[in-house]
Amino acid sequence: MAEVIVISPPFSESTDDHLPKVVCAAVHPGAAETAFQVLPYLAGKVAITVVAAGCAVDTYEGLYGPVSTEERYESVAEALNSERVPKDPAVVVDTVANESGLHVELSKKYRGVKGVKRVILSDSYTATPLDVQRYRDDDKEHEDQEPCPPDLVVAIDRYDQANVAKLFAGYLRADRIIRAAPAFDYAANRSELARLEKVGLDALQTGSRPLFAVFPTIMGEVDALRLLQDCAPALGQIAKAGCDVILKTHPRERDDAWEEYAALLRDNGVNPINPGKLPVTVIVAAARAGTVALSSSTASHHSVQQRRPTYLALSEREAWVPIPPLVQTGAARLVRPHELANLALQSMAPGDPLSLKLQDAMNKAYPLDGNGGRRVAKHIIELTETR
Repeated sequence: MAEVIVISPPFSESTDDHLPKVVCAAVHPGAAETAFQVLPYLAGKVAITVVAAGCAVDTYEGLYGPVSTEERYESVAEALNSERVPKDPAVVVDTVANESGLHVELSKKYRGVKGVKRVILSDSYTATPLDVQRYRDDDKEHEDQEPCPPDLVVAIDRYDQANVAKLFAGYLRADRIIRAAPAFDYAANRSELARLEKVGLDALQTGSRPLFAVFPTIMGEVDALRLLQDCAPALGQIAKAGCDVILKTHPRERDDAWEEYAALLRDNGVNPINPGKLPVTVIVAAARAGTVALSSSTASHHSVQQRRPTYLALSEREAWVPIPPLVQTGAARLVRPHELANLALQSMAPGDPLSLKLQDAMNKAYPLDGNGGRRVAKHIIELTETR
């Protein structure tokens, strides 16, 4: 893990030593976006310390500006042992999202510490059960001690909540699992969506051609190169029909991966657009023609929340078990590569029945209220009061 920052957000700088202390740790950019949407609602009620590593550093600096040299550390252990990180916070918000390194160090520092409440704040269906499992694994390693399950788990929706309750029945009390998705609060604000779309269109400079976004998973996971190769002919048809194709690699992907993916698309008549570090929220807002993810991706959640035609691609040779909730609810369409072009082009037509069906399912399964951050903050504040 290359770089770690420890910092108090600008809205949380306070000289009041009597405020309860909250440590918020993040690595994965999606989890960082989730956590950083909660923090402003804690302002004035708690003293916040952010520990961000990896891609979460970019997410933080994108929101709040550059971090000074004295706030940067070379390792998680060094950062957590610095004087900037409280030894006995009231709450630790753990948003590690599949990244074990930071969780291990957090567990070493805070597991079993009297009065410290621990919260899992998730950003995906995959991350929530994996993060809870890490807590259970920690308890198995300390069988001579009292179990220390998380005091609160924030699942992204009712499907995630039900899955975690079922998987961890007997370990995690059901009343400790709530649902909220702060990372998607912005989607309830039409003016914010319009702003994001304008930012994307201005940055990508594609003119009047509709945009279709492709989100591959990380190389080495789900045979990402082969799946993109399978989908490339369909993406060529989409480009030939008048769309520009955005190719956005995963934030944790190696630097030279974009060019390797892009070469596959060029061989099929696609000249992909490289959005660089443009956030997923902005890319999806610009991609009115729709999105396709080559795995179960946070990008697909943003696409559904923004009511874009949303596809999850699956190899011709494989089955996807279990079927993702986005697909089970009808909010997104699971497609084989040979189906992608026809479905995507069909959904671009005004009044298309498939698009209307997807929109209806999105509205029913994923209603927008914009209050996820407030709800999570309320629960965190309640935890500080029960110390």
